[in-house]
Amino acid sequence: MRSKFVLTIVAVAAACVSASAFAHSPMENVRAGDLAQLVDQANLVFIGKVERVAYRNARGDKGEGVIPYTIVTYRIGQVLRGKPPGKEITMRFVGGPDGRGRFLSVSGVPLIQQGDQDLLFVATTDDASCPLVYCEHGRYRILNEQVFNTYGSPVRAIVKSKVLSRGMPPKPFRTARFPAPKFDELIQNPEVAERLKAQNMSVEDARRRYEAEAPKFVEFAVEFPVRGKASDAGKVGPSTTGAQPAAGSLTGPTLPVEPASSVAAAMPLPKFIAVTLNLAKLSKRRPTAVRSVDPAAEIVVAKVNQAVPQRLASPASQSADEYKAFEQNGFDPVIRK
Repeated sequence: MRSKFVLTIVAVAAACVSASAFAHSPMENVRAGDLAQLVDQANLVFIGKVERVAYRNARGDKGEGVIPYTIVTYRIGQVLRGKPPGKEITMRFVGGPDGRGRFLSVSGVPLIQQGDQDLLFVATTDDASCPLVYCEHGRYRILNEQVFNTYGSPVRAIVKSKVLSRGMPPKPFRTARFPAPKFDELIQNPEVAERLKAQNMSVEDARRRYEAEAPKFVEFAVEFPVRGKASDAGKVGPSTTGAQPAAGSLTGPTLPVEPASSVAAAMPLPKFIAVTLNLAKLSKRRPTAVRSVDPAAEIVVAKVNQAVPQRLASPASQSADEYKAFEQNGFDPVIRK
């Protein structure tokens, strides 16, 4: 059983430091749920699996301190539009752990983990903050050959070209996991230094106990708040590591109240692929080349605008007429004119 000291330090390491910055124009979210828009503006659309994830810090301007970035390498499977740079593609996303027990979460930028399988709509890897079309909305998640939106909510139908998603995310999408920081980096966190001072513990004693008892990974729950009063049915429980985020969990959009154990069936991947391929044929814009970024290259810090993020309408507020049409169509996930 781990000591109270180590659990306390791990809890600090699991703290999330949210950013109020918004990487892309909020008006983009108006069109983000339109599959035709995603396809048309994408230079590369592919299905891939995350092979490698690395984290690097860039130095911000005017004393902003370090800014974490997540470097993600996908193994490319099926290509639906455009020409890939090879069998793999490496992309960069602003945000992630800083190695000192803090986590930067930028509104509108997806959290991507090793082993994830996704269908991605790539705009350009030259973007300093996010390479995807409409950023997080240019990512659809795949699990058991079914499709889920960027928040993990099951894709239930495509009305014309608008994607309808509704319901709680499946269990694999409800936790986030990151490498625990090394002690020499963690001790540079002022919060950790204050805790050691409060416990009258020397740095060397703290190092010995941390290296002997701390877990290799920090894992925490991703919460999905619901409308109305707080409900156990609408909130994902804590992770099994015993470490709780000290400054709040990563959050997704507002979702309808459904039992956490009840996950609706999502659209089969082949159906989603068929619609995407058809829309790609209808697009009149010719895709441009997309390159893979150099993981070791100097990171040019993203210039983000301070704004109140405007998320895509939640599943709970989607058009009742659209969903009724879905039901009247015998729950066929592709509704045609």
